[in-house]
Amino acid sequence: MVHPPATAGGTDPFQVQIPTFEVKRRRGECESVLIHGDTVIVMGREIVVPKGNSPDAGQTINRRYTNIWMKRSGKWRLVARHASVICQK
Repeated sequence: MVHPPATAGGTDPFQVQIPTFEVKRRRGECESVLIHGDTVIVMGREIVVPKGNSPDAGQTINRRYTNIWMKRSGKWRLVARHASVICQK
């Protein structure tokens, strides 16, 4: 499941262009892992530095993330991901 930003346009999830950006550097820190049978929820923080023509290129962005993995046909697959920028006050 992917929820693109509102600026992606369109209402049909199969017609939406998902914006992407290049990353110069990414560093993550896992803070919690919850296991529920064939489902694993991983939460933590990450630091990314976008590059090229990406928004905020060259700036360090701190985010919190949640990744949801499910075991399907004997393989672990990332089925959902959410990341939010941590406000810098």
